[in-house]
Amino acid sequence: MFKELVFLSDYLNQSFYYDQYGIRDELSGLMGNCTERSIYFILKNKYKDINFNPYEVFLNDMTFSLKLFDASNIHTFRIHNNFSSVKKNIFQYDSIELFNKEEAKKTLEGLLDRGHIVLIRTIFELLPFSAWYGDLYGLDGYRKGGHGFLIVGYDNNNYYYVDDPASLNMSKFISHKNRKDIGVSPKSDFFNAFNTFLKCSTVRNINTSNLYLNRDLFKSIVEESINNYNNIQITSGTNQGKKIKILNGRRAIEQLIKICESESYYLNEKQRKTEGSNLFNNICPSLTFVCNRRILFSNYINSNKLYSFNNVSSLDKLLKESITSWATVKNVITKYYAKDRYILDKHIGKYFLKILDVENQIFEQLKEFCKM
Repeated sequence: MFKELVFLSDYLNQSFYYDQYGIRDELSGLMGNCTERSIYFILKNKYKDINFNPYEVFLNDMTFSLKLFDASNIHTFRIHNNFSSVKKNIFQYDSIELFNKEEAKKTLEGLLDRGHIVLIRTIFELLPFSAWYGDLYGLDGYRKGGHGFLIVGYDNNNYYYVDDPASLNMSKFISHKNRKDIGVSPKSDFFNAFNTFLKCSTVRNINTSNLYLNRDLFKSIVEESINNYNNIQITSGTNQGKKIKILNGRRAIEQLIKICESESYYLNEKQRKTEGSNLFNNICPSLTFVCNRRILFSNYINSNKLYSFNNVSSLDKLLKESITSWATVKNVITKYYAKDRYILDKHIGKYFLKILDVENQIFEQLKEFCKM
């Protein structure tokens, strides 16, 4: 029997990047990473009876870390948003890890049969629709905690999934005929990855009290952001056998300026044996995530009367300046790449220098708020 009840009865009528009428959800683009975006989709579709402010739910630490990799003279780095340690978990999860395709198929489809939206993590580099697909990808250093996306349904031959367009190879992406944000791909395209690793996560319970911020918790998040921004420590370690250094906050931005001044980092430098794995495709989504944290923060303080402190308008003006500056540097880097200008040069460094100035002002004003 052709099995489509899980998909057609539910998820065609739900809202992901678009709703069933083709109207875009602008908030979906503001989430800080793939996990936050998946949580947002699950929250708004499975818990429609709960009234929540997404700016409040997803407000977080505004700082980021910069990871510098020593990889046999390949100059590379990663930018990652930091996450607040004082925020409490919204969801309680059930997760299972699987290592062969038959068990993976049985488990995943069983969860979908029970009405779950399933967050999966697998070897994204082995999925043909992935932006980082590489059929020669070496599995010796794969990450169990890598990119996550949603499986929302299946039939006899296909899985139906929702993922960030920036993570997809759009030339290989096939959308459902009635939903441009839901991908359709043969099950066989997943099995090579599933046969190595699949982690399925579903929501068991939601802590509704953790959806809301009071003034003290908001202040704690801000204080943590200030501490991370002013953190001068450089952490050293290893990642998959490679030496790394981690810098936070102001030190991270200062290091980006130094990287540009050195003119020794190339946007087209291959990171791994996959199609889209170069420095450009790694840093541009991260710059968007950093920008989005500031958009969420700005929208939150403007939507909540608890924070009518004296300098809120000045702070918001600075946040908007920062948002513009982060978006600008991403656009400049994108134009460089499109014109085959691959060196992160001193000109780009000037944009990061402007960002450093406005970020310093933001965190000085946040200090004043914490004194109130």
